[in-house]
Parts: sequence; structure tokens; C-alpha cells
Amino acid sequence: MDDSSIIGSLIIMLPGLAMIVPVVVSAIYRRHFRKRDDVIETKAYVVKNDWKSGTTNYYPVIEFETEDGKKHQYTSKIGTSPPRVREGTYVTIYYLRDQPHRYQMKTKFTVIFGSSIVIFGMIIILMGFIALIGGADLLVKILNSVFSHLE
Repeated sequence: MDDSSIIGSLIIMLPGLAMIVPVVVSAIYRRHFRKRDDVIETKAYVVKNDWKSGTTNYYPVIEFETEDGKKHQYTSKIGTSPPRVREGTYVTIYYLRDQPHRYQMKTKFTVIFGSSIVIFGMIIILMGFIALIGGADLLVKILNSVFSHLE
């Protein structure tokens, strides 16, 4: 196997790694945040999905009550299209006891989106390994075989 084949295989793998690493780092951060002693789990009411001018995304506006009885309302910094949560429903959130503006929403969207990116990244890395082990010809044969069945 020549150096150009190895370099080509690594170039194929890099986008896969670039997809997986941020998702894994984010998952580790979210898990660490939720395990903190000063994090409170509660339900928040989705008041509305706020559309911001100049974007195609909707940002959930949530309202919840802290342990001390104070009500808080925040607009998420993460927007999606379509909206990831429905207005008028409740979502689980985790917030810092002394800083309720620092919160995380627990949604199915986060799990599904993150998992999809990791799976797609793993497929790309697998393609790079196939190219590394069997050469580009083997990768092209496999891809042709897969896509010919989809037609």
C-alpha cells in the first residue's frame, strides 16, 4: 500500500471524526452538568416557540419555578426547524440552584440528532477503513453494490 492510499483513507476518515468528536464532548459535558450536586431537575412549561427574524429556527421559551418559589422564563439559545418541543407541553430541565438561567432541556431531539450524527460519522470512518484495508477499488465496489440496490 502506497502513501497516497493511506493519506486518501485518512482524508475519508477525518470528516467522520469531525462529526463524532463534538457530539461526544457535548454528551460528556451534559452528563457532567446533570451529575453536579447543585443541579435541580424539574418540569418547565413551553410557553411558545419564538421565531427570530433573519433565521428559519424556532427557539423554545420555557417557564419554570425554582425551589424558592420564584418563576423564571427563558428563551433557549438553541433553535431548530421545525420546533423541537411543542407549545403548551412540559419538558424536563436541569438548572443550577443559584443560577437558574443556566439550564439544560432534556428532549428526544437531542438524543436522536446526536445519535444520527454519530452513526453517520461511524459509517464515514468505516468507509475510510475499508479504503485503507482493501484499497479504493474495494470501497468503490461496495458503494456501487449498495447504491445499485437503492434504485
